[in-house]
Amino acid sequence: LLGCIKIASDEVIENEAKILLSFFPDVDIVFSKLPLADGLVTPESFMKSASTISTSSLRLGMLASPSVIGLACTSMSFTLGNRRVDQEIHAGCINVQTTDMARGQIDALNALGIERVCLLTPYIDILSKKNAEFLRENGIQVLRRHTLNLVTDEETSLITKESIRKMVTKIDCEEADAIVIGCS
Repeated sequence: LLGCIKIASDEVIENEAKILLSFFPDVDIVFSKLPLADGLVTPESFMKSASTISTSSLRLGMLASPSVIGLACTSMSFTLGNRRVDQEIHAGCINVQTTDMARGQIDALNALGIERVCLLTPYIDILSKKNAEFLRENGIQVLRRHTLNLVTDEETSLITKESIRKMVTKIDCEEADAIVIGCS
């Protein structure tokens, strides 16, 4: 059983997770909502909201006893860092494995042998830059970067697949092994 801490305003992750997990019939998932302090996808809001990760973790532990709890917000994950995310999850639920979307991003790229990417994010510029830095710190070269400068999760949830396809085509380059589309 997976425990997933999601930003309360995230309108996409639950449906997407159910589709993905349909390929893994022995795995189930439960969600706990994490309200953002200011309702904004900013480093300041993430720092203010960090301590509520433990409350969401505690709720998951009491209701479902998952063996793994993860934070399903890529930008909050790389802003807080692995150590802080793990600390907050364990403050609410001690005997679980931990993960987050930023680690998942790196694990996926490493599993595929990806070394050079173009990065497309919905974030404000400071978060997009932090995502690029996070990738670089983990051995991934960022060749190009484009961001949409969206400040709320509601805006991110409204981006269409077609507009993503168009943006990917614009930032793609021959030297890239892959294109990373940031955000859960």
